[in-house]
Amino acid sequence: MALISCPECGNDVSDKAKACPNCGCPVNEKNGSDSKDAVSDVWEKQGCIGKFAIPIGCLIPIILFGYAIYGISQLEIDDDAYSPNWVGAANACAQFVEQRLHTPGTAEYPWGFGNYSDYVEPVDEKGKYDVVGHVDAQNQMGAKVRHDIYCRVEEGEDREWHLHEIEIYE
Repeated sequence: MALISCPECGNDVSDKAKACPNCGCPVNEKNGSDSKDAVSDVWEKQGCIGKFAIPIGCLIPIILFGYAIYGISQLEIDDDAYSPNWVGAANACAQFVEQRLHTPGTAEYPWGFGNYSDYVEPVDEKGKYDVVGHVDAQNQMGAKVRHDIYCRVEEGEDREWHLHEIEIYE
């Protein structure tokens, strides 16, 4: 067994080794010194498909990701679940509730992305909504307290929200 010098890092490598243990560079078994030729031989043996396997392998996930984004953008959204009026009613109620809290900046509501229909109920087709839920907020002593809330709000023709009734229970 003879030692040869790695062409990449200069470390001593056995002439029987397939790659340098230090840097991983392939070592040519034929002449022990020209690892570049060994790499070229591998590429030539793989042919055209082998040369393009890595670029194609990288492109496939990108194409699939783009197709998924396109597919999501083509989905039809249920207008009732995502109607701006439902969201607007919940947000209007939250604003009216926060005007009555000791620490409005700590208010947390249960509604969020897509589940407004669990808390907002249309009263009529003229823009009135009942909002029923709860708010978690700190009281004047700093303790987090849950308050049950009820609001009846209406979206006016001016696109402003008006409060008809509000109840906050501790």
